[in-house]
Amino acid sequence: MYPRIRTISSGRGNRVIDFDAAWRHLQQTTKAPDDCQRWNKKAARYDSRDAKNLYAEAFVELAGVQPGETIFDMGCGTGTLAAEMATRGHKVIVGDFSSGMLAKLRENMALRDIKVAESLDALTPGSVFPLRMSWEDDWSQFGLRENMADVAFASRSIAVADLRSALRAHTALPIHLGNDANAAALGEALFGCGRGAESTIVVTLGTGVGGGVVLGGKLLTGYTGAASEIGHMVIAENGEECTCGSRGCFEAYSSATALIRDTKRAMAAHPESLLHAIAAEQGGVDGRTAFLAKERGDEAGAQVVEDYIEHLACGLTNLVNIFFPEVLALSGGVANQGDALLLPLRERVRERSFGSRYAVSHTRIELCTLGYRAGVIGAAMLARE
Repeated sequence: MYPRIRTISSGRGNRVIDFDAAWRHLQQTTKAPDDCQRWNKKAARYDSRDAKNLYAEAFVELAGVQPGETIFDMGCGTGTLAAEMATRGHKVIVGDFSSGMLAKLRENMALRDIKVAESLDALTPGSVFPLRMSWEDDWSQFGLRENMADVAFASRSIAVADLRSALRAHTALPIHLGNDANAAALGEALFGCGRGAESTIVVTLGTGVGGGVVLGGKLLTGYTGAASEIGHMVIAENGEECTCGSRGCFEAYSSATALIRDTKRAMAAHPESLLHAIAAEQGGVDGRTAFLAKERGDEAGAQVVEDYIEHLACGLTNLVNIFFPEVLALSGGVANQGDALLLPLRERVRERSFGSRYAVSHTRIELCTLGYRAGVIGAAMLARE
């Protein structure tokens, strides 16, 4: 096992491994980054469920997780990761603040014939316990409070005051907590593509859509610290279902996951399309497939790209009309399409931005420049906030 894998004591003699914290830690260890990159590249070729299958396999391999050990996963999503871990014989606790998401988790587990435990004590290998969380939770009932300092949660996913108090028991150093996407946005605004700009918005186009808003060098965090959930701005009433449980979210149309979904739909509708050959060449469907097909003159691929850019332009135009930032920066795998994405996107956003025909200055749509370092740099700058 790699050293210092972060765990939570369950208070019952066996360790509980926080998936997100451990995976992030693995990527920072000396040997693990190459291994994580190997798994990330492999998973990028698959759709959401198969990718989660691979991530589960990778996590078990890299972290040395033993059969029967308990894994904590914050946030339901579709429950795919939890299901993959359960089918491998692990006990899985899935924590979420949304009762609707937990209800959906139960439905998904039933479809896959995975047992749902009704209490922590009833959790057995191969089963899942849906943990309804709230800001007022007494974490001691789950055996978690005493070791909360070992868990890396996003600031909006747990009572920040409790986490800060737990950390203070272990260090006299000042403690600053922040959402990872916000930290990345701050890093890019201060030292990356937005350096010198008065305001910067960063939008990440990956498995989901995330981001952060930096105005006058300061993060916009909102009343509870949960602001800037860009991906969950609704752009289509009663549209595609989002992993958050809502419909029509920006994320449901502009994430890499959405692009892959729409590419597969186009393939099913057009068996004659070059999309099939390109997917075979690439080892599966990914965010590049439709763009490559368009380059080769394929109509189905071109339509997928057209629809994707149209939805992305809609969401970005909303951001421009609300904030009018100096820089609007994109990151994530889809953003790597370069001019094939940026040129039509810039044109559409400018055309649709309020007052654009009379404006002397316009928002610049750029690519992020710091890569994986953005979050680390931004987190270091939180102390300055």
